[in-house]
Amino acid sequence: MLKGTENERELIEKDLTFRVVDFAMAVLNELGNGLREKTYERALCVELEHQRISFQQQHAYPVFYRGT
Repeated sequence: MLKGTENERELIEKDLTFRVVDFAMAVLNELGNGLREKTYERALCVELEHQRISFQQQHAYPVFYRGT
């Protein structure tokens, strides 16, 4: 029974991976290239929300360098 569960999970993950890649390509096709990474990330978040896919966006962390 466990083997079947592993196979099902693998298929679900592959399907989700292909869908997310499709969404990312749709964002790229819509926005074009040459923009900042954050712009694409935000657009992909909009697409994922539109597709009703649960996700967590990258977290921002403070960076301290040379006392700043």
